[in-house]
Amino acid sequence: MIILRALALAAALLAALLASSGSAHAAKFDDQMVSILALYDAIEGTLARDHFDPGVTQAAQRLAREARALDPSTASGPHRAHTASLPDDLAAGAEQVAAAGDLATARQALKSLSAPVVKWAQLNPQPDHQVLYCSMAEASWIQTGEGVQNPYYGPEMKRCGQTVDAASAH
Repeated sequence: MIILRALALAAALLAALLASSGSAHAAKFDDQMVSILALYDAIEGTLARDHFDPGVTQAAQRLAREARALDPSTASGPHRAHTASLPDDLAAGAEQVAAAGDLATARQALKSLSAPVVKWAQLNPQPDHQVLYCSMAEASWIQTGEGVQNPYYGPEMKRCGQTVDAASAH
């Protein structure tokens, strides 16, 4: 719970910093995604540690709000067209996680949230994150840190998954 609060505070500070340098909508799309990624990390990390607490719901609710505020028209580069659906996809996945009432449901909902996060990571590889895929869950996720920390299964399959090239993630 303390880690979730720290990550949420870091995300809030980053959002405030972005807002102080201009409106949130004036920020480039990828800059806006940094805060969303921090919230995703908090959710994914908590589930990987085999926990489900109010912090997961709160982070997912905040992620949904921030996703709805994303402005894909501020995306640049050759993949700009691929970002158009990300705000809605992120918000829908986050809302599923927020609505989960238990660990198993949250883990299933994480698949819907992870898909657009992985899609963004495919277009914008993050040096401190890796894309992983679990064939048992038939889903990818991104995480920080070394080793596999599978958020889809409990302790019995904590290490199930493999690091994949971001461009080939499912």
